[in-house]
Amino acid sequence: FKEMVNNLAEHSNATKASITFLEKGKTIYLEVADNGIGFNKEREHNRNGVKNIIRRAEQIGGEATVISEPGQGTTWTFKLKA
Repeated sequence: FKEMVNNLAEHSNATKASITFLEKGKTIYLEVADNGIGFNKEREHNRNGVKNIIRRAEQIGGEATVISEPGQGTTWTFKLKA
């Protein structure tokens, strides 16, 4: 979560953002979304932020995904079953 919000604040140039926490049954959901500049997640980056977020989520038994396109903002989702 911290890395998602940090990336939003430092790199997105967003004018709007939303953070949603939801518990449904025994699953916790988190979404961090913005209307910023987005990025091409297929392009090689010097930073490891995206890989680190996904790796950290997997290490605790969760799943993190990102949807982003240049000029279309970014939406991160995280799911963790209890």
